[in-house]
Amino acid sequence: MQTNKRIIDEKRERLSSEKKAYMQTVEWVLTADKNLSDKAKEAVLLVAIEELLAAEEADAEKIFGMDATAYGRQLTKTRIPETTHKNPIPLFVFIGIVAMSLFLVVMGILHFVNKDHVFYMGTFFVSLVLVFICIVCVLVGGYILWKHYTVTVSKSMAAYFLIGSGILIMYVFVLVFILMILPNFGAVISSGALIEMILGVAGFITASIVWRKI
Repeated sequence: MQTNKRIIDEKRERLSSEKKAYMQTVEWVLTADKNLSDKAKEAVLLVAIEELLAAEEADAEKIFGMDATAYGRQLTKTRIPETTHKNPIPLFVFIGIVAMSLFLVVMGILHFVNKDHVFYMGTFFVSLVLVFICIVCVLVGGYILWKHYTVTVSKSMAAYFLIGSGILIMYVFVLVFILMILPNFGAVISSGALIEMILGVAGFITASIVWRKI
């Protein structure tokens, strides 16, 4: 029960001592059940705590109309869709890998078309760093918006700043590297385009593996 554990703990602290004791028993019953998934247990437990917080009645048994053990057993019969509170991190990782792989393939194709078969370690390393920074900014910003968009204004502003920074870096990257403004530097290795294509294809294969885990 890890996905919503922090949220559950925070809301549990807002309960009265009587309601906490009631929910403790309910949680024991849920934990002992082997048929519900951890995500489903988290979901029903969170809903129950929210109902207690919303109710003005101090007696939890009166709110649910039964004692804690009976209510816990009733919750074990609840079926929650597995898509509830789905963790978006694998999706963000998938998007990042696809973006990096697409960059490598495009650069490889451009180098083949331009008959550029030399590989400049310095230029290629800097371009990878810039793209990586861009992807990280966009993904971290998106995750903050998804996770904390209702928490504070400052976190939302931070998320927008990171997304904006990522877009700006990508724009600079396109100017510098696609238009070949930045001169090549670093050690020269032959067949650079081939290396880029291989890395790009390997990235797409990795992305497909990540997609299967989502």
